[in-house]
Amino acid sequence: MGWKGTLRSVAAASRRAQKEGERRHKLEAKLQLLEDAKDAVDSYERYVGEITSLHKRVSVQAIDWSELSKKSKPIAPVRASKNEENARRKLENFKPNLFHRLFGLEKKNRDRLGADIQLERERDDDLFLAAQEDFQNFLAEYEKNTEYAEKLVSGDAKTMASIIEGYGKFSDIEHIGKNLSFRFSDGGKVYVDLYVHGSEIVPDEKYSLRQSGSLSTKKMPKGEFNLLYQDYVCSAMLRTAREVLNLIPISGVVVNAKDELLNP
Repeated sequence: MGWKGTLRSVAAASRRAQKEGERRHKLEAKLQLLEDAKDAVDSYERYVGEITSLHKRVSVQAIDWSELSKKSKPIAPVRASKNEENARRKLENFKPNLFHRLFGLEKKNRDRLGADIQLERERDDDLFLAAQEDFQNFLAEYEKNTEYAEKLVSGDAKTMASIIEGYGKFSDIEHIGKNLSFRFSDGGKVYVDLYVHGSEIVPDEKYSLRQSGSLSTKKMPKGEFNLLYQDYVCSAMLRTAREVLNLIPISGVVVNAKDELLNP
């Protein structure tokens, strides 16, 4: 093959490689678009599921105040010397062997074992201090729970408010609403004003996948939009009621959902 033929072969191979690269690039771009479309639909469906299923997830487990009131008072810890005694026993049981005597290691080993006694004594002190701190925390919790349990029997509103404030997780509940306020009645009921999010919490577009796998975006039908918003509000109200019922022993919860909406 002459030099011209060689040049033609090289040029043809270069064109083939370029076309193959372009084809591969288009395929990768198409696959990425399909993956992005799937991610967008998954995120949309997950978000809609979250705002309409708030009532299925509860942050606070039910508190049995009656059972808490029956718990025994925690017992103060007693300082133990277990680690020090073990170290002292090792020193007392130390018996130098021929190797220790030949190389003058007997005194070194006894000194080390003696130092271990002090270290283990300090370790026992640290464990006792930690146990005392835990005891004080347990005692404070016990006394608080006992006081709460006694006052809850009489339906004390301040105690209920303290429990909701101290044990409630409403501020951690994502999407539930903007704010909460509580009122307590003599009849053993709690009234909650739940300031829900406005209609902006519901997407105004629907995401779905076409048969080809590409992304389809459509305006959310008004009827479906309103149903989703209704589901969100109801789910937030039920979630709030469940949280309150788990926190305090009451006969019922009345939840009022509030928002400023203009729907002509």
